[in-house]
Amino acid sequence: MLDIELRKEEYIKEVDKKLKFIDDWMLQAPEGQIEVFKKKGKYYWYQFCKDKDSGKKVRKYIKKSERDLAKKLALKKYFRKALPYYQKMKLFLTGKSNRIPSNAELLKLTSPDSPYYELLYRTLHSLLIPDDIKKWMDEPYEKSQSHPEHLTNVAASGELVRSKSEVNIMDALDAHGIPYRYECKLTLGDVDFYPDFTIKHPKTGKIFYWEHFGKMDDDNYRNSTFNKIQLYYNNGYFPSINMIVTFEDSKNPLSSKEVHGLIKTYFL
Repeated sequence: MLDIELRKEEYIKEVDKKLKFIDDWMLQAPEGQIEVFKKKGKYYWYQFCKDKDSGKKVRKYIKKSERDLAKKLALKKYFRKALPYYQKMKLFLTGKSNRIPSNAELLKLTSPDSPYYELLYRTLHSLLIPDDIKKWMDEPYEKSQSHPEHLTNVAASGELVRSKSEVNIMDALDAHGIPYRYECKLTLGDVDFYPDFTIKHPKTGKIFYWEHFGKMDDDNYRNSTFNKIQLYYNNGYFPSINMIVTFEDSKNPLSSKEVHGLIKTYFL
């Protein structure tokens, strides 16, 4: 019973922290609110504000180059729904209400089929990441300069990568709020590597490397892959311990289900 009460106290403290964070953030939130409209399969962002002279609501198109504004307005929309949710949750936890509040509206906003998903998913996760891991994410790092002309695939975050499967992996890492670096330099012995993804476990801070090998029906590529994996082994990096390895060929592409499953197994 005492253990349950202690956990409840800890949760109340977490709710209080969230309420304070939301209150502080809303003080510096941009003016107005965002609405997203879908036309011919594409999303368009609009900012609705009151005109200072007439008092009427006016609509302004938000350009893709103004993504940061769109993210902040989407976050404002989320927090306006989150605030009453946490207020009701505190009433329930402190015994002042016997109704458990529903978070259905928050889940609806952040679900993959929500028009606000691409604006919210990485932004929300970055706010919840511990400061030391966030610092690691923001630090500059030496990135691969090899064949930049092959960076032709665009992830949801806007970053360019080398294949559709890497887009799949990057989008899934972002969706789950997993901190990573793309093609960050790693030296093994006297050999410089640039693993596809260097990942910092969001809870333990442990470093993992994720290598995806996407041309396994090519003999030369396959031989190079085995040599690369052997070098990892020789330097203390092993799948299921501190490394993730995925493969595909032209007949067996990497599936989104497999990627999300691996992320849940290793990091969630």
